[in-house]
Amino acid sequence: MTTKIPLIKHHPSKQLLEQHIQGQLSLSLSIAVAAHIELCPHCQQLEASLTPKIADISWSQCQNKTNDLNQDLKVDALFCCNVK
Repeated sequence: MTTKIPLIKHHPSKQLLEQHIQGQLSLSLSIAVAAHIELCPHCQQLEASLTPKIADISWSQCQNKTNDLNQDLKVDALFCCNVK
């Protein structure tokens, strides 16, 4: 009878995983986290649950910035005039 001994004893923190998903880590640290995720079923599940949540937040922030930009352009248009 063989017993599976888990080789991975330590995991990246949730904050580190979130930064990895957001692309905020340095290249070397991102590679290390990606390699860990590739080998760790626990972190694969955590990444799979965090990614859609982070994507939704990012999308909402992007939409808000677009709305702000559109409003700024409307205001700017009110002040633009060709004076001859």
